[in-house]
Amino acid sequence: MDLTKAEKDLVIQEGAVPYLAKLFYDDWKLENVAAYTLSNLSLTDNKRSIQILMNEGCIPALITGINSSDFDTCDLSAYAIANLRYKSEEKFHEYIDSFLLPELVKLLKSPFENRQIVAAEVISLIASRIQWKAIFATENIPLLVKFVDSSNSLMCKKAVEALFYLTTNKAFTDAYTLEAKNNIIVAGAIPYITKLLSSTEHELISLSLSLLTNLSAGSNEHKQAVIQTLPNLVKLLSSSDNKICNEATLVILAVSCGTIDQKQAIINAGACDYLLKYFQH
Repeated sequence: MDLTKAEKDLVIQEGAVPYLAKLFYDDWKLENVAAYTLSNLSLTDNKRSIQILMNEGCIPALITGINSSDFDTCDLSAYAIANLRYKSEEKFHEYIDSFLLPELVKLLKSPFENRQIVAAEVISLIASRIQWKAIFATENIPLLVKFVDSSNSLMCKKAVEALFYLTTNKAFTDAYTLEAKNNIIVAGAIPYITKLLSSTEHELISLSLSLLTNLSAGSNEHKQAVIQTLPNLVKLLSSSDNKICNEATLVILAVSCGTIDQKQAIINAGACDYLLKYFQH
């Protein structure tokens, strides 16, 4: 059952955390219970409680949890880590990342798709809340970009979603988002995203367009990288799905804020004919 905030803090501050952490190593039958409980406790907003979770072996235990053979345990552990990375004080961030970032690389390199999906989900969960600069100094981005081309639809969605959150400006710091966009483009994401624009899955197309909107809102160099998607974007302007059509328009709008040559590329791709039709409805 879910605990109230006061109950969460009582459980943490009365010394339960070391025993819960120990279950990940001592009894695989109970690791799911431990993961569920820690994911619940990780929702606390109490600074003292969060510090106890950090100091009492919670992070190494949860890293063990995301490697569990039980997917539910992986998912719960990932959720708990994401919460703690977001809620903890800055002094703990390097500590968490020292365990987490190398582990994510291992998971993304795993031959097992469920492990790869867990890694992408952790990245997505954390990146949706914070500007995660440390991740760009690791192998995680090139590995994640490759999964945009995965034949596994869920893996592909999780990878695109994670890249979208990594390129979303959550603190109005342009330097961070420019670095994020540059890393993702250099890692070769654009050709894979271009392919997704021809997908039969509308959710994948929509996610890809959201990512492209973020990328094209960067520097003129980033807009230039996105220009290769223009033929596919123009086709989507005639989509019967209004959401897809509007999202494709937003990408083109972002690119049109670039250089004269970039504006001309949009015209040459035939976008104006489709855009003018909007005024006829």
